[in-house]
Amino acid sequence: MDSNSPNDIAKRQSYQQDKLFPMDTTTIKSRAESGILYNEQQSNKKESHWDKIESYYVARLDALAKDIESSTLHNHKLSAARDELLADILKLHQKSMELNQKNECLIRSIAEKENHISAFMYNEPSSVAAVTPVGVTLFDQPYTLPPPPAAAPSSSTTASPISPIADSTCAPMEQSTPPVTRIHVPKKEPGIFRQISLRLSNRKRRQHDDTATSLNISDPISSVRQNDSMITPVASSSEPLLHPAAVVTSTVDNKKKKLIFGNDLIEQAKSENSVIPSVVLKCVREVESRGISAEGIYRKSGTFGQVRELQEAFNENKNPKLSQYQDIHVIATLLKLYFRELASPLISNDFILPPSLSSQERLNKTYALLHNMPIEPYCTIKFLVQHLKKIHQNHAINKMTSKNIAVVFGPTLMKFVAGNEEQQMRDMINTVDFIILQSHILFADYS
Repeated sequence: MDSNSPNDIAKRQSYQQDKLFPMDTTTIKSRAESGILYNEQQSNKKESHWDKIESYYVARLDALAKDIESSTLHNHKLSAARDELLADILKLHQKSMELNQKNECLIRSIAEKENHISAFMYNEPSSVAAVTPVGVTLFDQPYTLPPPPAAAPSSSTTASPISPIADSTCAPMEQSTPPVTRIHVPKKEPGIFRQISLRLSNRKRRQHDDTATSLNISDPISSVRQNDSMITPVASSSEPLLHPAAVVTSTVDNKKKKLIFGNDLIEQAKSENSVIPSVVLKCVREVESRGISAEGIYRKSGTFGQVRELQEAFNENKNPKLSQYQDIHVIATLLKLYFRELASPLISNDFILPPSLSSQERLNKTYALLHNMPIEPYCTIKFLVQHLKKIHQNHAINKMTSKNIAVVFGPTLMKFVAGNEEQQMRDMINTVDFIILQSHILFADYS
């Protein structure tokens, strides 16, 4: 092996230097101190590094604490705003009910006034006296004293000045009474008031009877059929009777037909041989087909005229095509209107449970209440709530969470009672929200 390799030469040189120049104590101490100093420097670097890390996380925690505090304040503001919105919704609901009542009263008043106005504005003589009038027949004739008795057969009777309607067994009035001067009012074209009242009362008239009754304004009837029922007004002794009228009612059976809106849900479903009313099935399927992603579905309202048009079409069993209405909010509003006008609420106030119950107890009691209902309302609630759950699951697009849906359907599916209506509103919203979120458990069949 070659002893002149570079490594061997370096070792020999180092050995010779140590032998010729041995290290003194000072050199050894300086080297030891330099090692200690190096260790201290390394330790200081580590400490400064950990101090930086600690200061970073402390600052981060402080920032998170501030964010939590600001979020808490924001949450309180949102809660206060939500309470204000609930109060506003309650007020709007009350105003809506008051306006509906006033609207119904106005329609009834207009229909009544229409008959009185027609009596004074119209006087159309009838050329055929043998036709039995249907409805209300008014006679505009001044009151006159009874004529002196004339020579007549013993079987004839004296005509009454009060009732212009003579019995069918009596002789014609031309032969028993002298001519009387009559005041004829010329026929006029319908005025603006009458045109408005006719348009407003059309809906009520279509809902009243299967066979529409007409208003006939004619001359006094000389003879009527014996089968017709007659009501003759009695003259007052204190004041003259200027406009005597006889009301002749038809013998036609005018039974009011059952309307879909406002009818009992169980009766409606049974009449259709189904467990869910057809209007609910059609509206829900239409919303799911093209409106489940519509922003604000069930929160936004459709056009009032189109909603009323659809309502009348369903009431008259015209089987309207919902696909013809481009605005899906019209269909959604119609569905809410159906539940709002039910004879009895779909969800009773028994579902409002005390807040002290645990989640499991509330779930058990709600499940028991649902499964003790008749089959028609149970299936309707199940069908509707499962549909609303789909709306909630798509809330990232339609902006309708279960809470937002409950704000809309709470007062729609349930009814207010006397008491604190603001608290009732909260209870309704919480109840419907709970049913929507727990629908996968509440409507599960465990049998």
